[in-house]
Amino acid sequence: MGVVDDRSGDEFEAWPGRGEDESSASEGPWGRGRRRSGPVTEVLAPLVAALADLAGPEGLDDQSLSEAVVDFQRVRSLLDSAASAFVGRWDARKLWADDGSRSAGARLARDAGTRPGPAYSVVRTARGLRTMDGVKVAWAEGRIGSDHVRRLVEACTPERTEAFARVEPELVAAAESLEWVGFERVVAMFEMAADDERLDPNDLVDVSRHEQAERAKRRYRMAPVGDGFQLSAYLGRVDGTMVNTALERIVQELFEAEWAQAAAALEDPSIPAPVLRTASQRRLDALVELARRAGAVGPDDQAPKPLISVVVSAGELFGPIRETFNGLVLSRLEVARLLSETEFESIVFDDTTAQPVTVSSRARFFTGALRRAVEVRDRVCQHPTCRVEAEYCQIDHIIEVTAGGPTTIANGRLLCGVHNRQRPGRHPSRRGTHERATHASSPGDSDGDPDQPHAA
Repeated sequence: MGVVDDRSGDEFEAWPGRGEDESSASEGPWGRGRRRSGPVTEVLAPLVAALADLAGPEGLDDQSLSEAVVDFQRVRSLLDSAASAFVGRWDARKLWADDGSRSAGARLARDAGTRPGPAYSVVRTARGLRTMDGVKVAWAEGRIGSDHVRRLVEACTPERTEAFARVEPELVAAAESLEWVGFERVVAMFEMAADDERLDPNDLVDVSRHEQAERAKRRYRMAPVGDGFQLSAYLGRVDGTMVNTALERIVQELFEAEWAQAAAALEDPSIPAPVLRTASQRRLDALVELARRAGAVGPDDQAPKPLISVVVSAGELFGPIRETFNGLVLSRLEVARLLSETEFESIVFDDTTAQPVTVSSRARFFTGALRRAVEVRDRVCQHPTCRVEAEYCQIDHIIEVTAGGPTTIANGRLLCGVHNRQRPGRHPSRRGTHERATHASSPGDSDGDPDQPHAA
């Protein structure tokens, strides 16, 4: 029995999952692919048996349990590496096409019963590794993880293949040795340097080509869904950073107002307690507030220029500008465009110590240029797992003032409110509603500095 395709009126044979009996649909090429279930193939049977014999987490001490959790992620990465080799060979033979499938990702998603996105990613990674032998070996040996590999495959576009081959060992070494943020920064540096080799900001053809490529990636959709709207958009690095920065500032304002009202309600029962919002709800409210404020600005009003802090060493001062204060890596084309739209400041670092130009103060508090130098150097909270940005952090004395610690750049560091109160020997002077604040917005004091964010 055929099914009519409404688009053409032609008939085509049904296949499993489209309303026909599986046995009848399996006759012919369209029946060769279907979702797999039941026992795995003989090739992987030993692996499944080993998993079945694996002892559970019951009875493990704290250290063993923590190590096992991390090792599971490492083993998952090794399994991804092994699977990628099989997917690459399967893709090269085009076995995915034997049932009429139009792509390897579509066939893999259907047969494995997964979402299309991850299946396409698996195939993309396997294809990208064909020209990335160093990455492939490091992955198989467990020296780098699956996320590292996917990011490197993303960076090694056809236009950057030759440049990637020249620096592949350095990129693999960065993946092995750096935390993710540092690794991401190194890869972004490579992408910008490789693109700079191809694109000349003084060549109008190159500029036009770059702008067209960036414009092609931009998208925006606001569709009515039920009783509301659903948003979907994509912005480039520079524009996206500007929008996100403005949005996060309003998010912070909403958070502080909300918690101030909550604190007041605890002290005075006559004051109604606020309805606390989730972080996601607060960001949506901030987006609405951003639109409301934009409506108050006339078309002829001059908008303030954003400030871009450029981080360079003394030796690089007259070289290519690469990285901004918030970690955004820029290409020459982007810098050339921004020069006429923004205000710039530069903080010069010493080549050997990686410290800003030394500034000392007899004052107890980090203020003015001294505070700014620490902000630009550290950028985020210095706890290893925290990424709270400098704007919402406090400057902490590494050696306390009471222990003779000076108020200098070398003795200062960024800490968010939560981690400033958690540092060894620090006893918070107050507890209550604010103690339950999130890392990104947690109030608190730092050495009693009235100039610190959220200080009492």
